[in-house]
Amino acid sequence: MNGGVLIISHTFPPAPGVGGRRWAKFAKSLSANGHAVRVLSANTSGTGSLWSKDVKNIPLVHWQHFYPEILDKIPASVFDKLHYRAALIRNSYATKGNPYDRSMYDGNSFTNTLTNELTLNSLGAVIISGPPFGLLSYAAALRQRFPATRFLADLRDPWTTGVNYGYSLLTGKRAEYEKKAERSMLQNFDAITTPWPAYAAELKNRYPEYSDKIYLLPHAFDRDDIGTTAPPPANKIPHILYGGNAYSGFDAVFRHLSALASMGRVGVEIYSYSNMPPSISAKAKGFEWSGPIAPRNLFEKVAMADYLLFLIPETLRNGLPTKLYEYVATGRPLLAIGERGTLQELIEKEGLGLFVETNQFAAKAEELLLNRQVPTPKADWAAENELSRVTEYLLHIIKNSND
Repeated sequence: MNGGVLIISHTFPPAPGVGGRRWAKFAKSLSANGHAVRVLSANTSGTGSLWSKDVKNIPLVHWQHFYPEILDKIPASVFDKLHYRAALIRNSYATKGNPYDRSMYDGNSFTNTLTNELTLNSLGAVIISGPPFGLLSYAAALRQRFPATRFLADLRDPWTTGVNYGYSLLTGKRAEYEKKAERSMLQNFDAITTPWPAYAAELKNRYPEYSDKIYLLPHAFDRDDIGTTAPPPANKIPHILYGGNAYSGFDAVFRHLSALASMGRVGVEIYSYSNMPPSISAKAKGFEWSGPIAPRNLFEKVAMADYLLFLIPETLRNGLPTKLYEYVATGRPLLAIGERGTLQELIEKEGLGLFVETNQFAAKAEELLLNRQVPTPKADWAAENELSRVTEYLLHIIKNSND
């Protein structure tokens, strides 16, 4: 590949949020292998990313971001709800597409900043992560001005057929507007990647004329975070660990784990940005709920766990999250709870752990855990998804898009 790589991700360290994790890791790996990497991200407020150390030496440039802050929150008071509603109405008048797209006011700022990067730097490839998907539309309009640079779109989540970011609510002209933007991106970009096998297949089916541009680029785990695999602990009672989002719909699962912990049947550790459900006592014996910790610190604690709690909400039932590969690479079995889909099928087929539907967990948990019926995954199952290997495939995609 001639020239450097510009990675564009709306959220990127030091800004907090898991949205920046995927391309922070690829940026780290590309840079470590001698590629000149630059990053463009929104000037969102806040610091405290868990992946800041990975990219501390990589140049970072911001564009000015203007999305209403109230729409990034769950309104609690009556005033906040009125403010939220007013902001959403203003958004609806300001765009023909999705009023929840966080880049909807950033067109001029983003385009000017990206044009400057493309003009002043020798770039072999520009990789743009969505969501927000408006970024892909803005970049598609620039594509023809820079024919020597490869443009890649990484669809971290489904776009027009997705259920997140307000897309499941769009109808009529707004839905059509987004579909035209999606098609324009496919037409103008050199390659499109996604970590979702089902979504890659769906895109190829919907856009057969562009199927040769569409690639499955899976999430990758970083061996530097996980370290060496420790032997299973000799805990007298099962110890369960979870790190991540406490998705809506799992309060009953956490309540039951808390109850089992209080009775001395299990030990539970949760590390999450999410607040502990109010129905759980903060003093529940054997049940600890803390804020997120750095990945390396989390995986040090994995060594003392018997099972790794793995939540599958409706929105992820057909996905392949990074956590799957990270958890399996530790050698600890998954205790997967949630909705059936291709993710559940994979876990059961490959023997990566045990799956229980959310509404069945309370009835089955104690028997399964106390009898230690969760299978241990094969140690090498996740090897192909180690960061360096997936980065090699990313470079193959960039090279192939030149042909």
